[in-house]
Amino acid sequence: MRFLKLLFLAILLSACSSEKITLSPVQESLVSGSSIAVERKFPQNFNQTTGRVFYASQLSSHIATFPKFKNSALNQEVATLKFHVKEYVYATEAFNIVGQKRALGNLEKSYKKIQKLRNYLTVEDDEVINRYLVRIKSNVAQLQSLSEVPQE
Repeated sequence: MRFLKLLFLAILLSACSSEKITLSPVQESLVSGSSIAVERKFPQNFNQTTGRVFYASQLSSHIATFPKFKNSALNQEVATLKFHVKEYVYATEAFNIVGQKRALGNLEKSYKKIQKLRNYLTVEDDEVINRYLVRIKSNVAQLQSLSEVPQE
């Protein structure tokens, strides 16, 4: 009787361990064929990783504290710029190259529109928005330099 229990336990363990259990409702074939270009080269060192985190957090901080202006068209374009900055940060954190390029292009378009709308601001508001735009632009440039894959 003891032998049968051990035999049953051995068969049960070997049968359960040989099957692959997937808890995801997504089929394996859908997951394996990714259509999004993802950078497979992750940050090599601690400085690059901390730099990414630092500049991403700086960008998030700048867009969170961006002031409101009297010009409604400018406020709308600032909201668009904030969205594209967030999109760029998320794409950078996810190592999504296509998302980075798309968000960067949209960010540049929004930045140029804001530059045109600055002509209608007072001197004080122009200085304030210039300060924020310079900070955002420099942090995006720093984050972009850390995200680039060196050509071999």
